[in-house]
Amino acid sequence: MTELAYFKDTYVVCGTGRVLEVIDTSVLTNGAVTPLTKALQRHPHAVILDATLFYPQGGGQPTDTGRITGPNGHFTVAHVFMDNKRVYHQGTLHGTLNENDAVDLAVDEDVRMRNARCHSAGH
Repeated sequence: MTELAYFKDTYVVCGTGRVLEVIDTSVLTNGAVTPLTKALQRHPHAVILDATLFYPQGGGQPTDTGRITGPNGHFTVAHVFMDNKRVYHQGTLHGTLNENDAVDLAVDEDVRMRNARCHSAGH
């Protein structure tokens, strides 16, 4: 289960987390196709963290984008979704991220604020 830190303060766009899992989606082609594996295959990699500031797509608001940086690489976050209380950060891995790595999270603030304004305006 991923802690949803973005609920604490919409304006916090930098923080830390710990890697729980890194998924190479190319290996998901072997086996049964489920809605989860189909969603994961839209991007080369997915990262699951113990806590996240990245807002997943849902409730009419688009996903956050940004960057996750670890000791030996970084991950460009292109899309975020939640399934079964786990938040999947999808995108491209540059270098390596390993299970238990401490990472820095940086949400693209311009995208977050634009999405929040558009979402609020829709109400």
